[in-house]
Amino acid sequence: MKARNFIKPCQLIGWLVATCCMTLAVAGDRPTPFIAVYDVHHSGARVAESTVMLTRINRDSYSLSSTTHPRGFAALLRKTPVIEHSRFEFTEHNEMHGIDYEFDDGSRSGKRNRSIHFDWDTSKAISNYQDEIHVLDLDQPVGDRLAMQALLMRDLGENALRDSYQLVDRDAIKTYLFTALGEELLDTPAGRFNTLKVKQQREGSSRSYHIWLAREHDFAIVKMTQFRNDKPRTVLTATRIQSGVTDTLDYGSPLPATPEEVVKKVIDHSKSGPVVPETQKDNER
Repeated sequence: MKARNFIKPCQLIGWLVATCCMTLAVAGDRPTPFIAVYDVHHSGARVAESTVMLTRINRDSYSLSSTTHPRGFAALLRKTPVIEHSRFEFTEHNEMHGIDYEFDDGSRSGKRNRSIHFDWDTSKAISNYQDEIHVLDLDQPVGDRLAMQALLMRDLGENALRDSYQLVDRDAIKTYLFTALGEELLDTPAGRFNTLKVKQQREGSSRSYHIWLAREHDFAIVKMTQFRNDKPRTVLTATRIQSGVTDTLDYGSPLPATPEEVVKKVIDHSKSGPVVPETQKDNER
């Protein structure tokens, strides 16, 4: 595996957060903080481990981060993690608005790095992609590929999955299509779950995703498989999940407000690993 190819399965973490942000547990009309750890396999080989964390900034604002460290042979090629971070908020009308988004590919060149800033006063999204600035008109409430999952989770909690969702990604506003595939009892290293299985695909893309969401964790994602031309490529599997965790990153100190501080906290926290729920410890005994 080439070092740059490590980025490709790790970009899937956008749907590990994004779609994994399907790990957003919905309490009423607001997401519940959570932490989850996933193994990432690409073409049959373990290549990464991802820690995903949702934290509350204040009553209506949230931070969602994914930190993905190389594992196995991939760890011999590179040491630095791939990091995604999103902040979003809910308005008084319960609409989800993106605040900002950052993707750090962990490389020295940073050629795949990108960021988005949402300016709702002017209804514009300013995207910095490949060192070019793209200004996009916002004609409806949208977020980035992580934050928009809050809408998806809210809809799943209300049994009202939409056929499509729009989000700002790189240099455009893109549409993703969703299809419910039914119920499935699924065994994972994190436990056995009653899951809802859905299919996600961007319009015009050869890539699609099958996603398993656990009802026991308010539709937290427990497995996701990426397909290209209907052939499986990358698989994400939950090894640990804890929903309803405290609103602070280190179970004591306030949540940092800036993306840079949040990223540092997430990296430090992922090194020690998340707290395993007591119920899960009982199952492991």
